[in-house]
Amino acid sequence: MYLQYLGKYGFIKRETRFWKVPRQTNAYVSNKWLLKYSLKFPRLMKYFFVLGNSIFLHFRSVSNK
Repeated sequence: MYLQYLGKYGFIKRETRFWKVPRQTNAYVSNKWLLKYSLKFPRLMKYFFVLGNSIFLHFRSVSNK
């Protein structure tokens, strides 16, 4: 992920998506917020994926008995 300022807007590229953040709305705070949550989101999704799989596998083995 990289940060690039062009003209009046700050552009943040993550994979193929762009978000426009007006510089007047304190770009540092808004970019910090986006970076903070964009890094936490994949970890959260991995957590729910692992948790969901373990619950699914547990109940599948219980129902086979």
